[in-house]
Amino acid sequence: TRFPPFTQHETLFVDDGVENIQSVWEDYDNGGNREGPVAHTLRLPYMGNGLVESDLQLIEEKFCGVEVGEGRPFFHAHSFHHDGETRENDSGGRVVDLGDTAAKCAIDLLPPQDKEDVLRANATSGPGGGPTEHLDKWLVGRPDLAAKAV
Repeated sequence: TRFPPFTQHETLFVDDGVENIQSVWEDYDNGGNREGPVAHTLRLPYMGNGLVESDLQLIEEKFCGVEVGEGRPFFHAHSFHHDGETRENDSGGRVVDLGDTAAKCAIDLLPPQDKEDVLRANATSGPGGGPTEHLDKWLVGRPDLAAKAV
C-alpha cells in the first residue's frame, strides 16, 4: 500500500495525553533540527481509551473545513467541559480553546486545590495587586480557569 506524503500543515494530531500533544509542539533537544510544531493539535480531556463518538463529532464540526496549509500558522486547541459533563456523556457542552499552550497544559495537570491556589495567587500578584501577565494569558479561551481564579 502506498500512502500519500505527510503534509504537516494539513495534519491534525488528536490525543488526550499532554505529553503526546507537547511532543508535537516542541523542537528536538540536543542538536535536533526540527523547528517548531509538526502538526495542528487538539488536546482532549484525559480518558485513556481512545476517541469516542462525541470526539469525532467535535472534529467534524469545529475543524473540518478550517483553512490550513503552507504559510498559515499552526493551531493548538484544547476541548474541555466547563459544566461537569464528560466526553462519554457529552450533550454539546464542550468549550474549545483555540490557543492551547504548554503553560495551560501544566496547569491542567495540577491537582484541583493546587490549580486553584496557583490561579488565585496570580490573580493578585500583579502590578497594583491585580492579575499577573501570566494569568491574563492563561485565561484566554478558558472560562474554567477564570472561574477558579476568583
